[in-house]
Amino acid sequence: MDDKTQERLIRDCCQEVKHLEGQAIEVGVHRGASAEFICEMLPEATVYCFDTFQGMPAEMITKGLDYHTERDFRDTSFKLVSDRLKRFGNACIIAGVFPQSAIVEPRIKFAHIDVDLYQSTKQAIEWVWPLLVDGGVLLDDDYGCGSCAGAKKAVDEFAKANGVEFEIRNKRAILRRHL
Repeated sequence: MDDKTQERLIRDCCQEVKHLEGQAIEVGVHRGASAEFICEMLPEATVYCFDTFQGMPAEMITKGLDYHTERDFRDTSFKLVSDRLKRFGNACIIAGVFPQSAIVEPRIKFAHIDVDLYQSTKQAIEWVWPLLVDGGVLLDDDYGCGSCAGAKKAVDEFAKANGVEFEIRNKRAILRRHL
């Protein structure tokens, strides 16, 4: 999957929820490229950007299921992402392991989850879902990624347990909240 395809999908999802009340959230910011699209597309919303900025947290890695190690995705920093997003007045960058780092519980119209790991995906979806407004969209970036079997498992388990149907587009899962 190329970066342009990912960008289009994020932009399409943001356009879909633009008219809704609520904020946006990204869990797994890495270097801030996706957060940049979200901030640009949803200037009326605060965009909460969560990341450890230290790579994958060891306590979230499920041996035998997750491909990534705690050293993966360390090529970032809070400062790098802050500098990248500073031109947007709507970015709120928060460092730490999610959801423990979640200092707010906003009503959410768009959530982009890109954390690659089973436990991280599971916890992010479970935290975000009740906060999604009617018509809100949750986009899991890793659903069809071969190195992210844990993310697929987490989405599938959540959807089955909660009777949530979802769309798969460009190897990503799109869950829509309808109250």
